[in-house]
Amino acid sequence: MPDFEADFSTSIAGQTGEPQTGQTGSEGASQKEAEQIVAAILRSAQRLRVLLSSHLSEFGLNDIRFTALEIIDRSSESGGCSQAQLAEHLGQSESSVSTLVDRMRSSRLLYRLQSQTDKRRKVLMLSEQGRDMLTRARQSHAAHLDDLLKCFDDAQRALLYELLHVLVNELSSLQSHLGTAAPARVDHPSTIPSTTDVTLRVGPDRSPPEQQAPAA
Repeated sequence: MPDFEADFSTSIAGQTGEPQTGQTGSEGASQKEAEQIVAAILRSAQRLRVLLSSHLSEFGLNDIRFTALEIIDRSSESGGCSQAQLAEHLGQSESSVSTLVDRMRSSRLLYRLQSQTDKRRKVLMLSEQGRDMLTRARQSHAAHLDDLLKCFDDAQRALLYELLHVLVNELSSLQSHLGTAAPARVDHPSTIPSTTDVTLRVGPDRSPPEQQAPAA
């Protein structure tokens, strides 16, 4: 198997590559491969997030705000998205998402409204400014993502998506057993979804707090 980011994985895992006591050579090799795969995924995810955040900053967004806008926009057809549902999709705690929502409301990107179908429920809906910002970001975001993956041909992309789909659902199951926040399991589609249909687990909003907008 190729040595994916071997130096990086060694620094993370603190392994020498030698089988531990009680391990066979094949077990040690398997564990070493697992370390290298996880290290490569982590480094790729980190670099992707930096590149995506840099691109989205041109529209006044970061990765988590863009993803939140996407989720809330898609949910509008079914009556809106609750704060708890947004936290589930983002794979974050409700307290973290509460801070995110407050900041996005301060930026006039969304509203928290009473549900039309359940008066006891509050839902999140995009403001006109939020929809405009999302539309402008979408116009170049898909092309940017396509450029990031230009190193893969169509068959490789399909295989990569297949493998990542299995991994995401497995990790979601493990998180559920641990009682930590995790995105809902994803049904396997027959085709690779468009870039704007993919919900990724993202990190917390790193934007600085904003001043509350004055009442209209």
